[in-house]
Amino acid sequence: GDVGIMSWDFATGADHSTRPHCACPRNGLVLVGQRYLAASQIQRAGSVGSGEIIFWALNKSRLKLTEAARSYPVEPIIPLACTTDGVYLAGGGLSGKLYLWEVSTWSCLIAWAGHQKPVTCLVFSDDDSLLISGAEDGVIYVWSILRLFGTVEQLHVTQNKVNQDFVYCWIGHG
Repeated sequence: GDVGIMSWDFATGADHSTRPHCACPRNGLVLVGQRYLAASQIQRAGSVGSGEIIFWALNKSRLKLTEAARSYPVEPIIPLACTTDGVYLAGGGLSGKLYLWEVSTWSCLIAWAGHQKPVTCLVFSDDDSLLISGAEDGVIYVWSILRLFGTVEQLHVTQNKVNQDFVYCWIGHG
């Protein structure tokens, strides 16, 4: 069944908060800085719409999750990753596209064709300068965040084929 999201106190094991009915896929739950918890939501078969990302504010004093915002991307987002400072949130779509949002404005800054098949995992490097993506196509790409910001116009032109502006690529890791 659908168990939702639960949080516990590490010291006592006490249940802090439960958010029932979460449709979050694997790799779709991420801590955004120390301020938010974000979960991508894949709509169930027969639902209207493609999905959403829900942001809950972390209220440590009351130990509750309070809904702060919702984002409705143009396609279902599976994995999420966040920079260590909580400034940027990355998401990978079913189409293979990658997205980068600015958390403070909840706006999508960049979207680009990253893979030929659904993105399954994302992670930022320790210094947040690189985004590493993996997908069902068996390819792992390493993207330079600075290079992506420098080629925004080009990224939107290459919507239907994989953008070639990656730093490293490994093939056959499916």
